[in-house]
Amino acid sequence: MYKARILFGILILGFLTSPLVYCQNYSGDEGGRTFEGRVTSVDTGRSVLVVNGISNITFPISLDTKISKGAYDIKLSDIAVGDYVKVGYIRGDNGPSKVLNVVVAYSKSGE
Repeated sequence: MYKARILFGILILGFLTSPLVYCQNYSGDEGGRTFEGRVTSVDTGRSVLVVNGISNITFPISLDTKISKGAYDIKLSDIAVGDYVKVGYIRGDNGPSKVLNVVVAYSKSGE
């Protein structure tokens, strides 16, 4: 009987927390998502950042995109291949349509 109560409690806890895990990728009313991974390409001429997480995703960077490292705002050109980033974006029909922010979690150089 005691084991059944424990299993029932774990089952209920799983049902209650699964929506929280699922919704972590969404923020705000615009359908915002996040993607984390290592930078595989930075193209400042085209204002594009390619990040490899589960797969490679190309992110269009605009003048409105907030890019930061720690407490400092930085430019796209300050991001290096190999840096680990977290990208907040709004998904369009064919991939990311607008990048809201890019946070450099840690640099390849260790800074």
